[in-house]
Amino acid sequence: MYIKVIRRNRPDCIVMICKDRATKKWSYVNLTTEYVCACRFDNFDDALAYMRNREDIESFSVIDNPLVYEQRVTLHGASLFEVLKKNKEFRGRLWAIRKK
Repeated sequence: MYIKVIRRNRPDCIVMICKDRATKKWSYVNLTTEYVCACRFDNFDDALAYMRNREDIESFSVIDNPLVYEQRVTLHGASLFEVLKKNKEFRGRLWAIRKK
């Protein structure tokens, strides 16, 4: 299950709740930062209850697989990344913004 988490004073993130095959415990994997949380839970409901009780989390919602979204952003069959990469004028503007 993929969950989008909106946090106070920190960037939003996407996490996944996974079950460890060896220990049979549930844990969070932050896909945004590639971090595996050290917390372990006996069942899925305990993991969700933990997130509900955290004060630094404003809200969270279940989302579809976030890895699919990149394929949906296309322009005439090319991905958004490919379009930006080929457009030299736009790439120059991005470079100027990053340097500021």
